[in-house]
Amino acid sequence: MRLINFTLENKEVLDIGCCGGYLSIEFAKKVKNLKSRKYDIALAPSFVSLEAVGRILKKSNISLVAQDISAWEFGAYTGEVMGQDLKKLGCKYVIIGHSERRQYLHEDGSLINQKIKIALKNKLIPILCIGETMQERKSGNTAAMLVQEIKQALSDIPNLNQHNLLISYEPIWAIGTGTTLRADECEEAYRVIKRAITTLCSEEYFQRKVKLLYGGSINATNMAELSQLPQISGYLIGGGSVDFVKFRQIVEA
Repeated sequence: MRLINFTLENKEVLDIGCCGGYLSIEFAKKVKNLKSRKYDIALAPSFVSLEAVGRILKKSNISLVAQDISAWEFGAYTGEVMGQDLKKLGCKYVIIGHSERRQYLHEDGSLINQKIKIALKNKLIPILCIGETMQERKSGNTAAMLVQEIKQALSDIPNLNQHNLLISYEPIWAIGTGTTLRADECEEAYRVIKRAITTLCSEEYFQRKVKLLYGGSINATNMAELSQLPQISGYLIGGGSVDFVKFRQIVEA
């Protein structure tokens, strides 16, 4: 399962992506009645569960998120899920460029850029995932990698400054390892991200339309610490959202 919380328009949001179809549906039923004074909640189930989970969430305050989107709007692309279909299913957000898709499906910056364009065209809010490997961090290339991924993903997008954008910083070396960033590492990463987006567009755009998320081995213990960092508007949580009890503890933390 996958979980995110983030702030948009002064509201903080929590998003969870679920692995299997049955698990997604059962999880959504439990989460539907979960209340939080600080966060909104959004679920990102697998494609096969989007419709069923969407029906469960229809009269709730929980938003629906797609885990991916086709880079093409029309045409014979077997197996692809088009942006217009995600919109019809009630999705509000879509995760783009997750490290697993970059690594295992070899998605590059050009493809991710096209997916963001399709998402925006269909009035879906992109959740752009970026992050460095341990090797890149050890060699001092963290900043360069983050800037490169942002520039590739957001290049040549018409009227970018009119669109909401969520950027999830997920250091690949922290995912599933139990290790999280120190406060100073987090601050430096977000300074790099802010400079990159300000250079592409403007500081006004960054302040008004862009929110920064963090992902990587989040649990109830480190959530309390991470929530004190002003740069972070929300979280993309994977393993910590597999178990509903653990997820509830994260929300409460």
